[in-house]
Amino acid sequence: MNTVRLELIEERRDAAGYVHTRFARPAGFGYLPGQYLAITAEGEQKARYLAIASHQSEEALLFLSRHSYAGKSASASAPQGKGFASDFSAHKPMLFITHGTGISALRPAILERRSRGFTTDTLLFGVADEAHEPDLDILKNDFPLRQIRAYSRTGDHQRVQQVLPTMDTSEFGVILLIGGREMMDEVKQVLTTQGFPADRVHSNF
Repeated sequence: MNTVRLELIEERRDAAGYVHTRFARPAGFGYLPGQYLAITAEGEQKARYLAIASHQSEEALLFLSRHSYAGKSASASAPQGKGFASDFSAHKPMLFITHGTGISALRPAILERRSRGFTTDTLLFGVADEAHEPDLDILKNDFPLRQIRAYSRTGDHQRVQQVLPTMDTSEFGVILLIGGREMMDEVKQVLTTQGFPADRVHSNF
């Protein structure tokens, strides 16, 4: 597998403990929303598989993780995974469902929809509580995206698969789903109960 060397531009750790890493984007480096890279840092034997959080229009490659690359050289694989097999020009609203760092894979898809002028999509995002949310642009209140939270450590201690049954999914044309196996299986069960077509639920692998 061909690899490219990554040049670190900047890195910051937000209040919730997420590390926002920006690497210079190699010339001609193209990718699809939902794809990921195998990144190997200096002195580490195993690669870390991180979703590309940046949109194609952005000059840098953004990654959101719990791992720092400051002071280390790193290399990356070619983009992996199939990405989201979705028509981002479809006029019916999309529903994005994820939790934790899964928001990384959805950010380029959400930005792609915004670049096409769509502002009626919805994000259902699960995290422990407000204090544990990543400091990310698409999670801000002023971002043109309907936002629904599932906080597992506050209120009713709900996860996304418990909030989803309260929503009317018939308004959405496509659902993009990212998460752990248990979460994804339970979400798909809810969607089946609601009669949402399985062929309109897309993941990135």
